[in-house]
Amino acid sequence: MTEQGFHTLCAMINMARFEQIRCLSTLKRRLVQQGYAQEHIAEAIQAWAKYGWEKRC
Repeated sequence: MTEQGFHTLCAMINMARFEQIRCLSTLKRRLVQQGYAQEHIAEAIQAWAKYGWEKRC
């Protein structure tokens, strides 16, 4: 994971938690509004999904 991807992931998790965002499209839109790049958003989503998948197994 790139450094920018990691910072995006942290921002995404905090935003989802503190703003109680439950819809991925809303979360993506908010991240873009905050100036995060699409490629870093995609990288962060992939890392978060991988974490969730591994946590279940």
